[in-house]
Amino acid sequence: MWTYRISFLLSCLLLGIIPLLAQNQPKPPKVKKQKIQKIKIPFYFDGIRVGTDVSKLIFMGFNGDKSRFDLSTDISFSNRVHLNLTLGRSAMRSVIRRNSDSVVYSAQYINTGNFARLGVEYNLLRRVMNENGVYAGLHVGYASYRHSLDHAIRNSFWSGRNDVIISSFKEDGMSCVWGELSGALKGRIWRNFFAGYTIRLQYLLQVEDGKLVKSTDLPGFGSTQNNFNLLMSYQVWYRLPLGKNY
Repeated sequence: MWTYRISFLLSCLLLGIIPLLAQNQPKPPKVKKQKIQKIKIPFYFDGIRVGTDVSKLIFMGFNGDKSRFDLSTDISFSNRVHLNLTLGRSAMRSVIRRNSDSVVYSAQYINTGNFARLGVEYNLLRRVMNENGVYAGLHVGYASYRHSLDHAIRNSFWSGRNDVIISSFKEDGMSCVWGELSGALKGRIWRNFFAGYTIRLQYLLQVEDGKLVKSTDLPGFGSTQNNFNLLMSYQVWYRLPLGKNY
């Protein structure tokens, strides 16, 4: 009996002392969260690059009926934001010739025009690269063009001699507008020379085409078979001696 009472008293005493001991223990100090300081990149004029799309020049060597040339400028700010302006000219010629026993049909289609593209690119690796980078961009393009069609039909079936019917027409004042999403990889190859690949996803926004015949190729845009075009180009630039590094 006494043993049970003593055990009960000791239990009550321990239950009363433990909370007192817990209250008297010092509280651990609060650890302040350290703020991660972001490295601020100053915004400054970095330079101007002037270049051209050499892949179009190479393509012209394999296809003499189509020629395209452009001149582009790239204005860099802190190797982070790049403003792009491209001016170009396009010309193409397509010849069709069909023969039968008594009829010969030949036609020549010519399309010429100018185009411009304006946009902005952002360097996704600006914090780890001083002059190179991987870029994502948004551009808008505009082109004005004209075309002509000359065709001749030679028929020797009815009259017994080569009767030729020749007709031609011209249309001008056509135009188109498109938008672009682009991804590019650009790098310095030697001194002030840069090069890189660019992939463009183009979407035709508006086109005012000819009334007599529809164009098959638009300057700066390409084929008109679909509203979407996926193009890849290889460009070379020369950086002018301007900006922070000079």
